Formats: sequence, C-alpha cells, structure tokens
Amino acid sequence: MIIIAREYTDVTPLLSHVDGEGVVDISLHIRTVQQVFDIEDRMLECYLDAQPDNLKFRLETIAKEGKSRWGLERTAILHRNGDVVPDEILYAVAISTKDENIDLPQAMQYIIKRIDDEINVWRKELYESGRVKEGGGGTKKRKTNSRK
Repeated sequence: MIIIAREYTDVTPLLSHVDGEGVVDISLHIRTVQQVFDIEDRMLECYLDAQPDNLKFRLETIAKEGKSRWGLERTAILHRNGDVVPDEILYAVAISTKDENIDLPQAMQYIIKRIDDEINVWRKELYESGRVKEGGGGTKKRKTNSRK
C-alpha cells in the first residue's frame, strides 16, 4: 500500500493494512517536516513537489525490495506532497512480519535509509520574514518554466 497525500493524513490505515492473521510484529516510523529553528526567522510552511507518479513507483520498488530482502509480510508507506507545515508528517512507514526471527528494526532502518537517500523531493519553504528557500534536503533544484 502506497499513499501519496496532499493533506494531513492519519497513519491508522497503514497500521490496519500491515496487520492481519499470523502477524507477530509491526513497526511504524514517522518522519516529520522539521522546523529549522532560526532565532530571527521561522519557517511557516513548505511546499513539496515529489512528482506523484514517479514517487509512487519509487516507493513501490523500495517496498518490494524490503519484502524480498527481509521477508516482510506487508509494507505500507504514506508520503506527503503539496503544502505542509512544520511538524506535520512528511512520510510514514509501517511494516509487519509473521516470522518472529526477522529483525524488524533493521528492516525498517533499511527502508528509511532508502527513502531518505533515493526519494528526491523538491521543496519551497516560506519563512516569517518573507524569505523563500528552494531546493533543500540534498535534492536537486528543479528549473521552473517562467514567462518573460
């Protein structure tokens, strides 16, 4: 299950998806949009442009690799796109297993690292002073079309 959400979304559907008969362990990880604390300027909002079709494909690939590599029963990933504010969910991952010998924390760490390293999300941050910052998060800054 992959969810690309434009609005704040509860993670309960992720947990429901990975639960089921015979599941012995479930792990949930939530990454939030981090507020950069600057005494003189505070981030008010952030716009994420993750190209939803490509994002869904990449997250599905990561979920499949996690399943085959770690023997996971189910994986569910939620990723935000569009307008978000500091402290809202950027992405959430839920995984489960029917095998109590699987190292679920290590499997989760693998998936988180893959998302952090491979998912390019262009962002535009708006600050209290009116300052705008584009790019961010180690992602490539995308050119925007502009009329002259």
